[in-house]
Amino acid sequence: MDKNIEFWLPKSEWHTKSHCARVLLLSLLIGHQKGLSDEEKDVLGMAAIFHDSCRLGEGIDRGHGGRAAVYYKDYCREHDLRYNAGTY
Repeated sequence: MDKNIEFWLPKSEWHTKSHCARVLLLSLLIGHQKGLSDEEKDVLGMAAIFHDSCRLGEGIDRGHGGRAAVYYKDYCREHDLRYNAGTY
């Protein structure tokens, strides 16, 4: 994530790669506590990594999740990664 995923607000104070890394860690911890399968945790992890990547602003940014979903889908296709509709 840190090297390969592009963020549209690289100078953001809140929606940084570090923020997404914390969301990733917490989502995987919660997934583990809830007894989710590895595949379900993969879905959570990918969503956490991409969720704020396509923000246009710091505040309410309607559509940033949808833009991030499209970015995820395109990224999987371009990098020959397994795409998951649940993540999208």
